[in-house]
Amino acid sequence: MTEPRHFKRARGRRVSLALRDGRTYEGRLTDVEGDELVLTEVPAGQPERVDRSDVARGSIEVELSRSAGTTDDEEA
Repeated sequence: MTEPRHFKRARGRRVSLALRDGRTYEGRLTDVEGDELVLTEVPAGQPERVDRSDVARGSIEVELSRSAGTTDDEEA
């Protein structure tokens, strides 16, 4: 993910963000407020807000667990 539209489309998904300074952050992207990415479910010590201009590359983390609203009929 590099463009603002990529981040907006990824809202609600778990993401991994590689920052320009070499750090990596992970969490659930809950919102995009201007140039700021809002994360939840972050490990202790990580910020919950990251400036998009600090992100070198972002990727969506694949979640293999079933969502709470999924039924067996929907999976078939």
